[in-house]
Amino acid sequence: MGLLIVAYLFLGGVGAGAFAVLALLDFRYGHAGGSLRATESGFAEGRHLDCLLKRGYAVSFVVLALGAICLLADLGRPEIAFLLFTRPTTSYISIGTFSLTALLLCVAYLAIMRFFSLPAAVRRAKPIALAVGFAAALFVMAYTGVFLQSMKAVPLWDSPLLIVMFFLSALSTGIALVMACSNGLFVRRPEKNLLSRLAAIDLAVIISELVVCLAYLLSVSMADLGAQSVERLLLGDHALVFLAGFVLCGLVLPGILNAYAARCEHGEWIDLAISGLVLIGGFCLRLSLVEARIHTSI
Repeated sequence: MGLLIVAYLFLGGVGAGAFAVLALLDFRYGHAGGSLRATESGFAEGRHLDCLLKRGYAVSFVVLALGAICLLADLGRPEIAFLLFTRPTTSYISIGTFSLTALLLCVAYLAIMRFFSLPAAVRRAKPIALAVGFAAALFVMAYTGVFLQSMKAVPLWDSPLLIVMFFLSALSTGIALVMACSNGLFVRRPEKNLLSRLAAIDLAVIISELVVCLAYLLSVSMADLGAQSVERLLLGDHALVFLAGFVLCGLVLPGILNAYAARCEHGEWIDLAISGLVLIGGFCLRLSLVEARIHTSI
């Protein structure tokens, strides 16, 4: 298990989290036909929110597609991927494959609808695509944790709190990607605009992520090999990636910036800094947890 799986876990979580956020915005502000109402969300005009959704759906699709490619490349044998579709089972990987595929199809449809003028009959499927895509996104956000937690031979991953932590990380990195896609769409960043609200939500998610992370490390430390892996994360060969990359860049620094952005008028560089730090932290979380694993002897 190498960098391809780490990239899949990261890209799948980021893409699904971003789509979940975009779908909620579309539910809240969008019309069934695809246009957007003018809002008091902090955008100079309603068309700016339309541009955000257009960018966001396109970027989410690319990110999710890259994640799927990384997963297929890690399998190494195309026939395995073919069997996942032709002989579906109730296994986690089979359900995850179909969820990711459904999500990709929904994101592709919504992105195409934003970029091209489609017949009214085709556009009427938008509410269904949003609902199905949102449900699939929530599952994919959790599945990236389920994928590891199901491997009982690795004590570091043998905790349901891993699923919760990956879900929260996917939501935080998804918000970060949406904030990055908003670059250039605002005249100003007044208090209580849409991005300030996203910053406040992200702050709450980061605080929750920190609490869950502490509980997770304590729970896996109950096993001897789990404790050795935690030691590698906090004091050993993966401490730099985990503590500096995830804790500092992914939690502490963006938490401080989010607290400021949620309360004060600010420039775009604050949102870009938050986005970059959170995305770095999300990747470092997955990299450190994969690399610090110790398998039980069979």
